[in-house]
Order: sequence, then C-alpha cells, then structure tokens
Amino acid sequence: MRRLAILVLLMLALLPLRWFAVVSTPVGTLFLHELGLLLFSVLAVVTLTPRALAVAVGSTGFLTAAMAAGFAVWSAACLFHAVSPGSAIKQWAYLGSFVLVVAAVVCFAESKDPSAIRILRWVGVTTTLMLLAALELALRINHVDALHVLSTAVTSGDPSAIEAQLFRPAFVGFGYSEADTVSQLRHEVVAGLLVSLFVASWAQHRVPFARRSARWLSQSAVVVASLLIVLSLSRSVQIAAISWPLLAGLRVVLVGRVTRRQLVTAAIGAVVVVGVTASGFIGVILQRITQDSSSYNERGAKLSAAVDTIRQYPWSGGHYDDTISSHNFVLDAWLRGGVAMAALMLAALLFVLWRLAANVAVLASAPVELVPVTAAFMLPLVRMFTIGAGLMTPPEWVCLAFALAATTVYLREVRRRGRAVQSHPTDLSAGSRALVPR
Repeated sequence: MRRLAILVLLMLALLPLRWFAVVSTPVGTLFLHELGLLLFSVLAVVTLTPRALAVAVGSTGFLTAAMAAGFAVWSAACLFHAVSPGSAIKQWAYLGSFVLVVAAVVCFAESKDPSAIRILRWVGVTTTLMLLAALELALRINHVDALHVLSTAVTSGDPSAIEAQLFRPAFVGFGYSEADTVSQLRHEVVAGLLVSLFVASWAQHRVPFARRSARWLSQSAVVVASLLIVLSLSRSVQIAAISWPLLAGLRVVLVGRVTRRQLVTAAIGAVVVVGVTASGFIGVILQRITQDSSSYNERGAKLSAAVDTIRQYPWSGGHYDDTISSHNFVLDAWLRGGVAMAALMLAALLFVLWRLAANVAVLASAPVELVPVTAAFMLPLVRMFTIGAGLMTPPEWVCLAFALAATTVYLREVRRRGRAVQSHPTDLSAGSRALVPR
C-alpha cells in the first residue's frame, strides 16, 4: 500500500501539469498528467484485491453503470456516423481509473497501517511546489514577465491580459502552439491543484500532523495555492473553492462551536483576501465577474447553436463539433450520442448532486473531515455546467472519485458503529464517540 500511496501522491502532483505533452498515440496526444494517471492505474490493477475493487464498484455502482452505458451509446454513435472514437476511448480509460482511485482511497483509509494516509497529507505541499516549478520553467523558456503582466492587469483593470499575456504564452512550446492554448488549459491546471488541497485536508484530519513545522508547511501551501487559484481568474474553479469555507462555516453554525483548526483556516482565508485586496487585484476579479461578458456572449451563441442542432438531430447523435459546444455535460452528450446518452449523463449528474446534498445534510453530526470531501463534489458539478467540450477531464474524474471514496469510508464507519452498538447496547460510548465532530 505504501508504494501505491506514493504513486497516488505523484499522480495528484502531476494533475495540474496539463500542458506537457509526452507522446502521440492513435487516440490523441498523451500528456504528463494522463501519464501519471496511467502509471497509477497499472500499479493499482496489480496491487488492489478483488474485494477492494468490489467495494469501489458497489459504492459507485449507479454512477459507473450510467457512465459506462453512456459511453457505450457514444461509441456506437461514433461507429454509425464514421466519427473518430478517440475521445470516447479516453473517457473509457478515465472511467477505469476513476474506479481504481475509489478503491485505492478506501483501502488507504481502512488499512490498519496509517502510512498511506500519512503520505497523502503531503500532497498539497508537493503539488503546489511542482506547479510553481513548472510555471517558473514555462515562463522563463517563453520569456514571460509575470510581474509585468499582473501589474498591467491591475493598472488597466483588464482581466483578459492575464490569459492573453500570461497563461497562453506560458503554455506554448510543450506540445501546444499559441493558437491551441485555449482557456480550458488554465481551468484544468488550477482544478488539479484544488483536488490536491481537498485530499491533503482530508488526510490531515484523519491523521493529524504531530510537528508544528509540518502544519506550517501545509498551511503555507494552502495560502500559495489559493493565490494561484485567484490569479487564474477561473470562475468555475473559484466557485468550487469558495464552497469549501462556506460549508465549513455552515458546519460551525450547525455544531455551535469553533475549533482551533477552524480559526487557523479562517486566518489563512483572511491573509489571502488581504493580500489580493492590497495588491489591487480585487478590481480585476470584480471586472472579470461583473463586466467581462465576452465569454458569456460566446457561450450563449454556442448554446443556441447546440440547441438548434439537437432539435434537428435529437435521436442518434453524431453531430458534435467544438464550434457548437454548449459547455454543458448533458447537452454536449446529446450532440454526441443522442437522447439516450443525454439521459444517462443526466442521471449521472443527478446522482452526484444527490450525494452532495446527502453529505450536507449530515455535516452537523459527521466528523469535520467530511467538509473538504463534501466541497470536493462541487468541482465536478460546477465543471459539468461550464466545461469546454462537455467532457470531464482528469482533475474532475479524480476529484469525483476521491469524494465518493471518502464518503464511502464515512458511511461504512457509521454502519460499523451502528452494528457495534446493537451488539453491545450497554456500551454506548464505543458507538457514539466517533459521531462527535472532531
């Protein structure tokens, strides 16, 4: 398990490195973050037991079945319309990795040896450092002055300068030309970073750091990662990130007490807000949210074109094109695989929404580790309504797998405590101790 945990750490750390191409394949270019996911999947297949895989499939059965059926319909539509099945094949691979991530996280949490969870505590620090190093390398090679671009954006109040003069030029030369560096890359990069923060927080709640220096490093990584998410101006990822402190605040209200860790978290949030405000960058963010309507107008036009195409060809699909992508998980599925695939993807979306609502409903009685887990559901949910091409990318797949796995761990622990209380009704403390919020 220790080797698999190290590979999970590496896989998560590579998740934001979306712009590094590795090799061309018959189904498209293999990028560095996909290579990390592939290596993890190979080791997971030979390491995990059939029982662990059965638990993963059982806990995600409805979602996995809906996704698999949808991809089967899509694959058939590709063959029927003589469309390349490359994207469908990739989604099949992501679905397989999704099940393996669920199985691995459940095994780590339920193992008597806490070494795997101890390793995952460092994923936030590791991912932040690797992303900073990769960005520094990209900026140097492409001769991009990040401070000058940020200063220009603050002075002019123009959020488009961040993407056009910072991120797009930085991603050039590693497998992408400047014309290919669309804004989707920026969203995937910071989405991968946010996934690592969710996993690290959950692991640290299960096995807290004993040393103050380790806690300080972890908190510093959260501050730096939060600033990177703010600077990215990715509205969808920022919405998912903001849901985390909002859920934590909701839990404080429901429980009626504040822990020291929550005070530290609030202090970290205050540092980020003060830093962004003092730098003048808050004006760029407000401009991006309230007045920069160019992307809304473009997506509105694409949505109208997608709906018109669906009306013309509602049944068999095979009419998806990037120029009419609705940026919607269900509607783009309709364009690809017809009404059958759309219905299956809608069922998958509703399952994720139901699981989020169920977690929120038990926040008051659940351990505090369920807060980052519940927030993790928000990333794939928000991206399902905003993502380019309407397909989940590795960060969303891994985040959803983590959220479902950690929720499965919580539910299985609750059931075990219930059985323990039924077996020993006089020993109520054994069954209720873990229900007290940590």
